[in-house]
Amino acid sequence: MSAVSIDELRSLLDYDPATGELVWKPRDPALFKNGVRYQSWNTRFAGKQAGSVNKVSGYRLVAVVGSYLYAHRIAYALHHGEWPEVIDHANGDRLDNRIENLSSVSAAENMRNIKIPSHNTSGSIGVYWDKVNSKWCSQIIVGGIKKNLGRFSSYDDAVQARKDANASYDFHANHGRGAA
Repeated sequence: MSAVSIDELRSLLDYDPATGELVWKPRDPALFKNGVRYQSWNTRFAGKQAGSVNKVSGYRLVAVVGSYLYAHRIAYALHHGEWPEVIDHANGDRLDNRIENLSSVSAAENMRNIKIPSHNTSGSIGVYWDKVNSKWCSQIIVGGIKKNLGRFSSYDDAVQARKDANASYDFHANHGRGAA
């Protein structure tokens, strides 16, 4: 949830669901202490894309009424009229806020569509080399519980076991995609 209401957002921002862009609307002079600030704000911001990309998270953040909000959450709220629990970017692009790319999901569902972790060395999510047994191991985490899928002589067999488990447990088709 947010301290900023959706109606307040609608008065401040326009959202284009086809492009995913949030644009500042011109502001009313009554919102400013004087005409110079009103003119300055509208000249600088009105009609321009809202927010900036956070270098750490990779998401666009928008400062609205003293709060920083994620652009994808604002986009979803403006389009659907309700705040989402968690937003999943279906294609994994954190800056692609087209409505067709956004869905409200639980945190657990969102974890079923992640890119391959940076510390992964096998090249496939859920697959690792067991040095002790000289085998490829495949595993998956479902509902917070790690499930071993087996040990394999072949890397391809371990990868296939994980792909089969992804399908069986309804993971997103993009789960484990390469880092963008």
